[in-house]
Amino acid sequence: MSPITLQVIIGEIVSNISIQNFISKTQITYNSEKFEIDVKKISENTYSLILDGKSYMICVSSNEQNYEVTVNQNTSTVHVMDEQQLLLKKYGFSSRKKSDSGKVYAQIPGMISEIYVKKGDNVNINDKLFILEAMKMENEIVSSIKGTIKKILVKPGMTVEKGSLIMEIHN
Repeated sequence: MSPITLQVIIGEIVSNISIQNFISKTQITYNSEKFEIDVKKISENTYSLILDGKSYMICVSSNEQNYEVTVNQNTSTVHVMDEQQLLLKKYGFSSRKKSDSGKVYAQIPGMISEIYVKKGDNVNINDKLFILEAMKMENEIVSSIKGTIKKILVKPGMTVEKGSLIMEIHN
């Protein structure tokens, strides 16, 4: 099987990743460095990953063009582009919706336990927005863009479903 080549954007960090699956292992090339990992699917969106003898629990969920990736309770918004999307972007035909870039969605069902911002606050990339409790874990959700909080559609103690719009940030 030939490798899958992706560009991954986390905040302002752009990385190139190549993934190749073999029968007993997966090999990832990250910025020219090769890693062998053992990945086991635990549930629909949850995986156990062993890298260099260390174990990681990874939960991945998506909305539109972005992914929320939680690794051992630390959550990041990740934008992934495959070779076709990179070509479209190169020639000015980017498929990413600009109007959706500042919307923050619940990546998993849970309860909003704490909100760190209020309407009108200015936020930077990786600033804390809120805590989403799910499966006895507190998931700290951070901003993926720099901007101003325009709408907050939840209050602490509210339960939300996966895909629920939580807040809007405009840059």
